[in-house]
Amino acid sequence: MIPTRFKNFFLLIVSLLFYAYGSFDFLFTLLLSIFADYLFSFLISNKSKAGKVVFVFALVFNIGLLGYFKYANFFVNEFGSFLGLDPESWVNVALPLGISFFVFHKISYLVDMYRGKVQRILNPFNYALYIILFPQLIAGPIVRYHQIADQIQRREHSFDKFFDGIYLFSIGLFMKVLIADPLGAVHNEVFAGSGDLSAASSSMVFLGLIAYAFQIYFDFAGYSKIAIGLGKMFGFEFPQNFNRPYLSTSVTEFWRRWHMTLSSFFRDYVYIPLGGNRVSNFNTARNLLAVFLLTGIWHGANWTFFLWGIYFGVLIIIEKFFLLKFSEKVPMLFSRFLTFFLVFIGWILFQSNGIGAAVDTVLKLFSFDRTFYIPLLTLNYKVVLTFLIAAVVSFVPFKSDLFSRIEKNLYFRVFVIVFFLFNSFISVSGSTFHPFLYFRF
Repeated sequence: MIPTRFKNFFLLIVSLLFYAYGSFDFLFTLLLSIFADYLFSFLISNKSKAGKVVFVFALVFNIGLLGYFKYANFFVNEFGSFLGLDPESWVNVALPLGISFFVFHKISYLVDMYRGKVQRILNPFNYALYIILFPQLIAGPIVRYHQIADQIQRREHSFDKFFDGIYLFSIGLFMKVLIADPLGAVHNEVFAGSGDLSAASSSMVFLGLIAYAFQIYFDFAGYSKIAIGLGKMFGFEFPQNFNRPYLSTSVTEFWRRWHMTLSSFFRDYVYIPLGGNRVSNFNTARNLLAVFLLTGIWHGANWTFFLWGIYFGVLIIIEKFFLLKFSEKVPMLFSRFLTFFLVFIGWILFQSNGIGAAVDTVLKLFSFDRTFYIPLLTLNYKVVLTFLIAAVVSFVPFKSDLFSRIEKNLYFRVFVIVFFLFNSFISVSGSTFHPFLYFRF
């Protein structure tokens, strides 16, 4: 039996090499920030004024780190003249890989420790492993320290857990390589290039947006399954990050199913501290809007993300105070269709390079012209089949006992692993590099 400390040290080295391979220039920045937080943790105390000051400073340090790397270019380009800065002479700040995720890991640990929810990590290597652990380092799930604290100290390894990990890994890779990437190519054919949609038909814009809605789901959910599967292989249990969000019957439910660890992060560290729904209706609405505004800002430095967050915040406020009782009386199929349509409209903002591009997309989408123009795109049977698979996986509930028994069957799982891995590797070997969408966040 290999001692846990040796396994942890091995994983720490592997994780460092993994990050160095993807973002070597920022490895020192990551390590320096981890060392700073480790020192902060020994000075933080909720029982002394000095400890509270250090806690606030540590939060400002981490938020400032995220803000500088993620939003410096945006502020200079948008407000440079007002701030007395010349955007033309500004050297663009590169974005460290996975900074949005590892900074939130660091913040969650500091807040939970300050609240007394977790004990201070005495071993610096264990703390570094929690932050750097490679499966969830660059695109989540956002793992709280209390969720894996015992596993870092002591974790169980078994053939069943390792096999489950391979099973989830194969599904995640299939979702990414054989569903998300081909649909991403459809979206790119419509929206890439100059961004001029004047020659495209409304039907093609619709097809490109549907492709994007499926792409972003299968790309990100696929990565989450890969990360959770890899975690299982090494003995870790990471939290679920997606629960078939396109089956939601309300926008509120959608955000309980989509990027679940991010939603719970903002709920526990922003919404509840602001008062949650235990305050007046006005303040509850304010809290919801603040959460979704921050969600949009977290995703990127662009006015489109800002508006995307406001869009969902307003939708959820309207649902909470006006529509939830009404939605309970309408057929579930209608509620699901309406929810998907509202989310679909939101993806227009998310995928657009600017507000002008988003407006152009909306105008073209609802122009209902009769022309049918497909630039450089051939809808062959493989593309059609990919759309059908994506639609079935996204919209069919699969709640029967028969399906549950089949899904748990050993031979079925072996078939899934072999079939998915074989076809995924064949596809990867014959295609160009397609990074995960959320790597840029």
